[in-house]
Amino acid sequence: MGLPAALRYKVVVFWLVFVSVFLFFAYAPLPERIDALRDAAVNTAADTVRPYRPNGQQWQPTTLKDSNAKYAYATFLAGNAEDAEKDVYFLGARLLAYQLIHASETRSNTSIPFIVMVTKTVSEAKKDRLQRDGAIVVVVEDLVADWIAGRDPINPRFKDVMTKLRLWELTQFDRICLIDGDTVLMENIDGVFGDPAVNTRTTLDKPNAIRDDEAPQPTEYAFASTAEPSMTLRTPIPRSKLCSEDADSVRQEINHDFPPSEEKQQYQFGPNYLNSGFIVFQPSTDMFAYYVSLLDKSDGRWGEGLPEQNLLNWAHRRPKGNMPWQTLDRMWNIHFPTVQDMEAGVKSLHEKFWNPEHKDLRPYLEKYKWRMLGYFEGLAARTSV
Repeated sequence: MGLPAALRYKVVVFWLVFVSVFLFFAYAPLPERIDALRDAAVNTAADTVRPYRPNGQQWQPTTLKDSNAKYAYATFLAGNAEDAEKDVYFLGARLLAYQLIHASETRSNTSIPFIVMVTKTVSEAKKDRLQRDGAIVVVVEDLVADWIAGRDPINPRFKDVMTKLRLWELTQFDRICLIDGDTVLMENIDGVFGDPAVNTRTTLDKPNAIRDDEAPQPTEYAFASTAEPSMTLRTPIPRSKLCSEDADSVRQEINHDFPPSEEKQQYQFGPNYLNSGFIVFQPSTDMFAYYVSLLDKSDGRWGEGLPEQNLLNWAHRRPKGNMPWQTLDRMWNIHFPTVQDMEAGVKSLHEKFWNPEHKDLRPYLEKYKWRMLGYFEGLAARTSV
């Protein structure tokens, strides 16, 4: 004789709760504070018991031709020998796809696509996975600066970084928000496209800011970011490696206020040195041509330590340049974040979830990775995606 319906229902509920609790303790990082533990338990249980159920339409890969959007989010991914489970930057791109497309607390307006620009060395399996996660994958030719490729030793991550400049060729979009793959979203960030700093600017005409060996500067541009805040330096960076007109010394602070204070000298290389990990810009073939003309300039015009970041700091230098970068509201993003920054309400944290500078931040960041992996695994099991 079978169990009564009421009893069967209680058994099912018991096992659902049991599995939820087991998954939480098996996969969720252990927060240091009881309120974080409570939130993690609630989120994990909710995601397990009431998973997202997509519509029954068959999955199809998305391409740039499918989009007529005005704005786009984008990140860059280079190839490496790591398998998908160990490639942290691939996981970072997947996390951005999850947060921008799927996660209820951070997902974007459906009219704003997410682009992952990849080099040809990214494996077919990784490209396919990103497409199935909902990203538009764009494969591009490498953009190489000889002075980087010939450097010995070279940080492997820097070998391909100039290729991300090809995002400026995507002129079908009015604005693109470039987000580094080591970024975790806390809230929806669609409002960044309305920040006054991303408005179109007229290029200035300072004669001293024009070089004969550089391509003509565009007549107008849009380029907005934030200054690099202070951090802990594991290895001091020589001044010659930087590119900032007022970075007389490299600060080695552990913490910063929120927002970082110029008066307290809480910017790593001075308030005029931008971080290229979160930029909103106007795509432009003229701007791309200008950037390309800078690729072979290794004459001390800028430091070589952070290749594409220093090139962009030179192209958009302030106050002496003709296309000075504009400052986004600090609430959109911060590099080298602290728990205090997160609690202040910053909407995205530019930090490696697998190895943050401030270790007390790691449990908060890693929970989004586990949530992402669980979401996509569950989605694949139900829909064969």
